[in-house]
Amino acid sequence: MKKISIVALLMGFLLIALTGCTGQPSADAEKAVAFKTVVDIMDREVAVPKEIKSIVVSPIPYTSMIYAIDGTAEKLVAIHPSAKNAWSKSMLETLAPELADVPDQYIAQNFALNIEEIAKMNPDVVILWSNQEDDIIKLEQMNIPVVTLTNGGNSDINEMRNNIRIIGSLLGKEVQAEQLIQYNLNVEEYFRNKLDMIQDDDKPKVLYLRDKELKASAGDSFNRQMIELTGGINVASDVKGAWTEVSMEQIITWDPEIIYLSHFDNFMPEDLYNNKIPGQDWSQVTAVKNQRVYKTPIGIYRWDAPNAETPLFLKWMGQVQHPNIYNDYVLEDDIRDFYKKFFGHSLSNQEINQIFNR
Repeated sequence: MKKISIVALLMGFLLIALTGCTGQPSADAEKAVAFKTVVDIMDREVAVPKEIKSIVVSPIPYTSMIYAIDGTAEKLVAIHPSAKNAWSKSMLETLAPELADVPDQYIAQNFALNIEEIAKMNPDVVILWSNQEDDIIKLEQMNIPVVTLTNGGNSDINEMRNNIRIIGSLLGKEVQAEQLIQYNLNVEEYFRNKLDMIQDDDKPKVLYLRDKELKASAGDSFNRQMIELTGGINVASDVKGAWTEVSMEQIITWDPEIIYLSHFDNFMPEDLYNNKIPGQDWSQVTAVKNQRVYKTPIGIYRWDAPNAETPLFLKWMGQVQHPNIYNDYVLEDDIRDFYKKFFGHSLSNQEINQIFNR
Protein backbone atom coordinates (compact mmCIF):
# COMPACT_ATOMS: atom_id res chain seq x y z
CA MET A 1 0.00 0.00 0.00
CA LYS A 2 1.37 3.39 -0.95
CA LYS A 3 2.32 5.81 1.79
CA ILE A 4 0.13 8.89 1.86
CA SER A 5 1.79 12.25 2.37
CA ILE A 6 0.63 14.21 5.39
CA VAL A 7 -0.09 17.04 2.98
CA ALA A 8 -2.65 14.91 1.13
CA LEU A 9 -4.41 14.08 4.38
CA LEU A 10 -4.52 17.70 5.42
CA MET A 11 -6.03 18.69 2.09
CA GLY A 12 -8.74 16.08 2.56
CA PHE A 13 -9.65 17.42 6.00
CA LEU A 14 -9.64 20.96 4.64
CA LEU A 15 -12.03 20.02 1.85
CA ILE A 16 -14.48 18.44 4.32
CA ALA A 17 -14.37 21.55 6.48
CA LEU A 18 -15.00 23.86 3.55
CA THR A 19 -17.91 21.91 2.06
CA GLY A 20 -19.74 21.85 5.40
CA CYS A 21 -23.04 20.07 5.84
CA THR A 22 -24.42 20.90 2.39
CA GLY A 23 -22.03 18.61 0.59
CA GLN A 24 -21.54 21.30 -2.06
CA PRO A 25 -18.03 22.77 -2.50
CA SER A 26 -17.74 26.45 -1.69
CA ALA A 27 -15.50 28.87 -3.62
CA ASP A 28 -12.80 28.31 -0.99
CA ALA A 29 -13.19 24.55 -1.41
CA GLU A 30 -12.76 24.78 -5.17
CA LYS A 31 -9.57 26.74 -4.59
CA ALA A 32 -8.40 24.19 -2.05
CA VAL A 33 -8.83 21.23 -4.42
CA ALA A 34 -6.59 22.79 -7.06
CA PHE A 35 -4.12 20.09 -6.13
CA LYS A 36 -2.92 16.93 -7.80
CA THR A 37 -1.13 13.82 -6.62
CA VAL A 38 2.44 13.01 -7.63
CA VAL A 39 3.89 9.58 -6.84
CA ASP A 40 7.56 10.02 -5.96
CA ILE A 41 10.47 7.57 -6.07
CA MET A 42 9.60 6.28 -2.58
CA ASP A 43 6.11 5.37 -3.87
CA ARG A 44 4.53 8.08 -1.72
CA GLU A 45 1.48 9.92 -2.96
CA VAL A 46 2.23 13.60 -2.46
CA ALA A 47 -0.38 16.36 -2.88
CA VAL A 48 1.05 19.38 -4.68
CA PRO A 49 -0.55 22.41 -6.34
CA LYS A 50 -1.67 21.71 -9.90
CA GLU A 51 0.18 24.82 -10.98
CA ILE A 52 3.67 24.75 -9.49
CA LYS A 53 5.13 28.24 -9.14
CA SER A 54 8.03 27.82 -6.67
CA ILE A 55 10.44 24.91 -6.25
CA VAL A 56 13.37 24.23 -3.93
CA VAL A 57 15.60 21.56 -5.46
CA SER A 58 18.35 19.86 -3.48
CA PRO A 59 19.54 17.15 -5.97
CA ILE A 60 22.27 18.86 -7.98
CA PRO A 61 21.54 17.65 -11.55
CA TYR A 62 17.84 18.37 -11.28
CA THR A 63 18.25 22.12 -11.47
CA SER A 64 19.19 21.60 -15.12
CA MET A 65 16.68 18.76 -15.53
CA ILE A 66 13.82 21.03 -14.49
CA TYR A 67 14.96 23.50 -17.14
CA ALA A 68 15.18 20.73 -19.74
CA ILE A 69 11.62 19.56 -19.06
CA ASP A 70 9.92 22.87 -18.23
CA GLY A 71 11.77 25.09 -20.71
CA THR A 72 12.50 27.62 -17.96
CA ALA A 73 14.17 27.86 -14.56
CA GLU A 74 11.89 30.63 -13.35
CA LYS A 75 10.12 28.39 -10.83
CA LEU A 76 13.33 27.64 -8.91
CA VAL A 77 13.67 29.60 -5.66
CA ALA A 78 16.60 27.76 -4.02
CA ILE A 79 19.22 25.35 -5.41
CA HIS A 80 22.33 23.47 -4.32
CA PRO A 81 25.61 25.47 -4.40
CA SER A 82 27.20 22.86 -6.68
CA ALA A 83 24.35 23.36 -9.15
CA LYS A 84 24.97 27.11 -9.04
CA ASN A 85 28.68 26.53 -9.62
CA ALA A 86 27.94 24.30 -12.62
CA TRP A 87 25.48 26.88 -13.99
CA SER A 88 28.20 29.53 -14.11
CA LYS A 89 30.37 27.27 -16.30
CA SER A 90 27.69 25.77 -18.50
CA MET A 91 25.32 26.47 -21.35
CA LEU A 92 22.61 26.95 -18.75
CA GLU A 93 24.06 30.37 -17.97
CA THR A 94 23.07 31.39 -21.49
CA LEU A 95 19.77 29.52 -21.61
CA ALA A 96 18.55 30.29 -18.08
CA PRO A 97 20.09 33.59 -16.95
CA GLU A 98 17.31 33.85 -14.36
CA LEU A 99 19.31 31.44 -12.16
CA ALA A 100 21.80 34.22 -11.41
CA ASP A 101 19.55 35.52 -8.64
CA VAL A 102 18.44 32.16 -7.21
CA PRO A 103 19.97 31.64 -3.74
CA ASP A 104 22.22 28.66 -3.10
CA GLN A 105 23.10 29.28 0.56
CA TYR A 106 20.14 27.43 2.06
CA ILE A 107 21.33 23.98 0.97
CA ALA A 108 24.65 22.69 2.31
CA GLN A 109 27.22 20.79 0.28
CA ASN A 110 26.08 17.63 2.10
CA PHE A 111 22.47 18.45 1.03
CA ALA A 112 21.29 19.43 4.54
CA LEU A 113 18.63 22.14 4.38
CA ASN A 114 18.25 25.37 6.30
CA ILE A 115 14.67 24.48 7.11
CA GLU A 116 13.79 27.82 8.70
CA GLU A 117 14.88 29.89 5.69
CA ILE A 118 13.23 27.55 3.22
CA ALA A 119 10.01 27.65 5.19
CA LYS A 120 10.00 31.45 4.88
CA MET A 121 9.88 31.02 1.10
CA ASN A 122 6.71 28.93 1.41
CA PRO A 123 7.62 26.88 -1.69
CA ASP A 124 4.99 24.89 -3.53
CA VAL A 125 7.27 21.85 -3.36
CA VAL A 126 10.73 20.79 -2.22
CA ILE A 127 12.61 18.14 -4.22
CA LEU A 128 14.97 15.96 -2.18
CA TRP A 129 17.01 12.79 -2.56
CA SER A 130 15.19 9.80 -1.11
CA ASN A 131 17.87 9.35 1.57
CA GLN A 132 17.22 12.79 3.11
CA GLU A 133 14.83 11.29 5.65
CA ASP A 134 15.26 13.90 8.40
CA ASP A 135 14.55 16.83 6.10
CA ILE A 136 11.54 15.05 4.61
CA ILE A 137 10.02 14.67 8.07
CA LYS A 138 10.78 18.25 9.13
CA LEU A 139 9.32 19.79 5.98
CA GLU A 140 6.17 17.72 6.02
CA GLN A 141 5.62 18.60 9.67
CA MET A 142 5.49 22.19 8.38
CA ASN A 143 2.99 21.18 5.67
CA ILE A 144 5.53 21.74 2.87
CA PRO A 145 5.15 19.08 0.15
CA VAL A 146 8.24 16.98 -0.52
CA VAL A 147 8.83 14.95 -3.69
CA THR A 148 11.78 12.55 -3.59
CA LEU A 149 14.11 11.24 -6.30
CA THR A 150 16.62 8.40 -6.34
CA ASN A 151 20.13 9.46 -5.39
CA GLY A 152 21.97 9.90 -8.68
CA GLY A 153 25.51 9.10 -7.55
CA ASN A 154 24.91 5.38 -7.49
CA SER A 155 21.71 5.06 -9.52
CA ASP A 156 21.41 3.34 -12.87
CA ILE A 157 20.06 4.70 -16.11
CA ASN A 158 16.56 3.30 -15.45
CA GLU A 159 16.32 5.10 -12.12
CA MET A 160 17.31 8.33 -13.84
CA ARG A 161 14.41 7.85 -16.27
CA ASN A 162 12.06 7.31 -13.35
CA ASN A 163 13.27 10.61 -11.89
CA ILE A 164 12.59 12.33 -15.22
CA ARG A 165 9.07 10.94 -15.27
CA ILE A 166 8.42 12.21 -11.73
CA ILE A 167 9.65 15.71 -12.64
CA GLY A 168 7.41 15.66 -15.72
CA SER A 169 4.40 14.72 -13.60
CA LEU A 170 5.21 17.39 -11.02
CA LEU A 171 5.48 20.13 -13.65
CA GLY A 172 2.55 18.95 -15.75
CA LYS A 173 5.02 18.38 -18.59
CA GLU A 174 4.55 14.66 -19.04
CA VAL A 175 4.88 14.83 -22.84
CA GLN A 176 8.21 16.65 -22.68
CA ALA A 177 9.51 14.20 -20.08
CA GLU A 178 8.51 11.18 -22.16
CA GLN A 179 10.17 12.62 -25.25
CA LEU A 180 13.40 12.97 -23.30
CA ILE A 181 13.05 9.44 -21.93
CA GLN A 182 12.39 8.00 -25.40
CA TYR A 183 15.50 9.69 -26.81
CA ASN A 184 17.45 8.21 -23.92
CA LEU A 185 16.04 4.74 -24.57
CA ASN A 186 16.81 4.93 -28.28
CA VAL A 187 20.45 5.84 -27.64
CA GLU A 188 20.87 3.10 -25.05
CA GLU A 189 19.43 0.56 -27.51
CA TYR A 190 21.86 1.74 -30.17
CA PHE A 191 24.84 1.06 -27.89
CA ARG A 192 23.52 -2.27 -26.59
CA ASN A 193 23.03 -3.48 -30.16
CA LYS A 194 26.68 -2.78 -30.97
CA LEU A 195 28.26 -4.33 -27.87
CA ASP A 196 28.50 -7.73 -29.57
CA MET A 197 30.81 -6.14 -32.16
CA ILE A 198 33.44 -5.47 -29.48
CA GLN A 199 35.59 -8.35 -28.25
CA ASP A 200 36.67 -8.33 -24.61
CA ASP A 201 40.33 -8.03 -25.64
CA ASP A 202 39.47 -4.87 -27.58
CA LYS A 203 37.83 -3.09 -24.66
CA PRO A 204 40.07 -0.34 -23.25
CA LYS A 205 40.81 -0.13 -19.54
CA VAL A 206 39.18 3.08 -18.31
CA LEU A 207 39.61 5.18 -15.18
CA TYR A 208 37.07 7.89 -14.37
CA LEU A 209 38.28 10.46 -11.83
CA ARG A 210 36.06 12.90 -9.98
CA ASP A 211 38.80 15.10 -8.53
CA LYS A 212 42.49 15.57 -7.71
CA GLU A 213 41.99 13.56 -4.52
CA LEU A 214 41.66 10.52 -6.78
CA LYS A 215 38.03 9.67 -6.13
CA ALA A 216 37.30 7.11 -8.83
CA SER A 217 34.06 5.97 -10.41
CA ALA A 218 33.70 2.69 -8.54
CA GLY A 219 31.52 -0.40 -8.71
CA ASP A 220 28.25 1.22 -7.66
CA SER A 221 28.58 4.30 -9.85
CA PHE A 222 26.43 5.52 -12.70
CA ASN A 223 29.61 6.16 -14.69
CA ARG A 224 30.62 2.52 -14.51
CA GLN A 225 27.45 1.70 -16.44
CA MET A 226 28.26 4.38 -19.02
CA ILE A 227 31.81 3.03 -19.49
CA GLU A 228 30.62 -0.54 -19.94
CA LEU A 229 27.69 0.37 -22.19
CA THR A 230 30.14 2.04 -24.59
CA GLY A 231 32.55 -0.88 -24.69
CA GLY A 232 35.03 -0.09 -21.96
CA ILE A 233 36.30 -1.80 -18.82
CA ASN A 234 36.09 0.24 -15.64
CA VAL A 235 39.34 -0.53 -13.81
CA ALA A 236 37.71 0.42 -10.47
CA SER A 237 34.66 -1.80 -10.89
CA ASP A 238 35.66 -3.99 -7.93
CA VAL A 239 36.02 -1.00 -5.62
CA LYS A 240 33.05 -0.51 -3.31
CA GLY A 241 30.94 2.63 -3.43
CA ALA A 242 30.13 5.19 -6.13
CA TRP A 243 32.95 7.75 -5.94
CA THR A 244 35.70 6.14 -3.86
CA GLU A 245 39.20 7.43 -3.16
CA VAL A 246 41.97 5.22 -4.54
CA SER A 247 45.74 5.48 -4.37
CA MET A 248 48.25 6.49 -7.01
CA GLU A 249 49.88 3.11 -6.53
CA GLN A 250 46.62 1.37 -7.34
CA ILE A 251 46.17 3.45 -10.48
CA ILE A 252 49.69 2.57 -11.64
CA THR A 253 48.86 -1.12 -11.10
CA TRP A 254 45.62 -0.80 -13.06
CA ASP A 255 47.47 1.15 -15.79
CA PRO A 256 44.36 2.54 -17.54
CA GLU A 257 44.47 3.19 -21.27
CA ILE A 258 41.88 5.99 -21.07
CA ILE A 259 41.29 8.47 -18.24
CA TYR A 260 38.26 10.73 -17.93
CA LEU A 261 38.40 13.82 -15.73
CA SER A 262 35.08 14.99 -14.33
CA HIS A 263 33.77 18.55 -14.24
CA PHE A 264 33.36 18.40 -10.48
CA ASP A 265 36.99 19.57 -10.31
CA ASN A 266 38.97 22.06 -12.35
CA PHE A 267 41.82 19.68 -13.22
CA MET A 268 42.67 19.27 -16.89
CA PRO A 269 44.52 16.65 -18.98
CA GLU A 270 47.61 18.88 -19.03
CA ASP A 271 47.83 18.57 -15.24
CA LEU A 272 48.44 14.86 -15.67
CA TYR A 273 50.59 15.14 -18.78
CA ASN A 274 52.89 17.60 -16.99
CA ASN A 275 52.70 16.02 -13.52
CA LYS A 276 51.40 19.21 -11.95
CA ILE A 277 49.41 17.60 -9.12
CA PRO A 278 51.55 17.39 -5.95
CA GLY A 279 52.24 13.90 -4.67
CA GLN A 280 51.17 12.17 -7.87
CA ASP A 281 53.34 10.69 -10.62
CA TRP A 282 51.46 10.00 -13.83
CA SER A 283 54.48 9.54 -16.07
CA GLN A 284 54.26 5.74 -16.26
CA VAL A 285 50.49 5.46 -16.85
CA THR A 286 49.63 4.34 -20.38
CA ALA A 287 46.74 6.80 -20.83
CA VAL A 288 49.06 9.68 -19.96
CA LYS A 289 51.96 8.45 -22.09
CA ASN A 290 49.61 8.14 -25.07
CA GLN A 291 47.84 11.41 -24.23
CA ARG A 292 44.46 9.75 -23.87
CA VAL A 293 43.19 11.81 -20.93
CA TYR A 294 39.87 13.54 -21.60
CA LYS A 295 38.00 16.29 -19.81
CA THR A 296 34.31 15.42 -19.75
CA PRO A 297 32.07 17.90 -21.60
CA ILE A 298 29.67 20.22 -19.82
CA GLY A 299 26.43 21.22 -21.55
CA ILE A 300 23.54 22.55 -19.49
CA TYR A 301 25.12 20.45 -16.72
CA ARG A 302 28.18 18.28 -16.11
CA TRP A 303 27.92 15.18 -18.24
CA ASP A 304 29.55 13.21 -15.38
CA ALA A 305 26.25 12.75 -13.53
CA PRO A 306 22.83 11.44 -14.61
CA ASN A 307 21.29 14.36 -16.49
CA ALA A 308 19.24 15.40 -19.50
CA GLU A 309 22.28 15.06 -21.79
CA THR A 310 23.26 11.55 -20.73
CA PRO A 311 22.52 10.23 -24.26
CA LEU A 312 25.04 12.74 -25.63
CA PHE A 313 27.51 11.65 -22.95
CA LEU A 314 27.19 8.07 -24.22
CA LYS A 315 27.74 9.19 -27.82
CA TRP A 316 30.83 11.16 -26.83
CA MET A 317 32.27 8.34 -24.73
CA GLY A 318 31.57 5.78 -27.45
CA GLN A 319 33.62 7.70 -30.01
CA VAL A 320 36.46 8.18 -27.51
CA GLN A 321 36.64 4.46 -26.76
CA HIS A 322 35.74 2.94 -30.15
CA PRO A 323 35.85 5.49 -32.97
CA ASN A 324 35.80 2.71 -35.60
CA ILE A 325 32.65 1.11 -34.14
CA TYR A 326 30.63 4.22 -33.34
CA ASN A 327 31.31 5.96 -36.63
CA ASP A 328 27.79 6.21 -38.03
CA TYR A 329 26.88 9.52 -36.39
CA VAL A 330 28.42 12.98 -36.30
CA LEU A 331 28.51 13.96 -32.65
CA GLU A 332 28.48 17.72 -33.17
CA ASP A 333 25.43 17.42 -35.44
CA ASP A 334 23.64 15.27 -32.86
CA ILE A 335 24.37 17.80 -30.12
CA ARG A 336 23.04 20.63 -32.27
CA ASP A 337 19.89 18.63 -33.08
CA PHE A 338 19.38 17.77 -29.40
CA TYR A 339 19.64 21.39 -28.29
CA LYS A 340 17.26 22.51 -31.01
CA LYS A 341 14.71 19.79 -30.25
CA PHE A 342 14.73 19.92 -26.46
CA PHE A 343 15.89 23.44 -25.64
CA GLY A 344 14.83 25.37 -28.73
CA HIS A 345 18.36 26.71 -29.05
CA SER A 346 20.65 26.81 -32.10
CA LEU A 347 24.19 26.25 -30.92
CA SER A 348 26.94 28.43 -32.34
CA ASN A 349 30.39 27.08 -33.10
CA GLN A 350 31.68 28.92 -30.05
CA GLU A 351 29.09 27.22 -27.85
CA ILE A 352 29.99 23.82 -29.25
CA ASN A 353 33.60 24.56 -28.35
CA GLN A 354 32.51 25.58 -24.87
CA ILE A 355 30.71 22.27 -24.35
CA PHE A 356 33.86 20.38 -25.37
CA ASN A 357 36.16 22.56 -23.21
CA ARG A 358 38.07 23.67 -26.31
